[in-house]
Amino acid sequence: MKILKRTSGWLKEKRKEFNLSQQELAKKSKVSIFAIQNIEQGQRKGSSETWKKLESIFNNKEDIIYSHDNDELIEELKADIEEFGSNYKCLLFYEIIDDKIIFNDYNFISDDKEEQEKDKKEKYVETNLGDALLLLEEQNKIL
Repeated sequence: MKILKRTSGWLKEKRKEFNLSQQELAKKSKVSIFAIQNIEQGQRKGSSETWKKLESIFNNKEDIIYSHDNDELIEELKADIEEFGSNYKCLLFYEIIDDKIIFNDYNFISDDKEEQEKDKKEKYVETNLGDALLLLEEQNKIL
């Protein structure tokens, strides 16, 4: 049994291990190259569905336990709070896994129409950076 942390480093490492370009991985996994680039650059975490598609290319028969550890995201959130303040509005993205809400990413509320359309495709709650931090820290204690 293998514990897999969903990280940008893991994705890039696996992609290179399998000698795949981002474009080749996008085509094989049916995940947009934009999503792969954002994950590898650490700009997005990626949804469970995205990760399942990506991981299917690399882990066809392994028994895997997924880690929903948010330490990196928490550190990023703390830096944003220091820069913008805890009351700065944001979207906190989540997915439902085994009847539990799992928070997995956040983004600033944008005036960019393309960004708004992309965000509408994911599940999220509108909150502020301070409350998002509290929720992610509490989630880390539970999981």
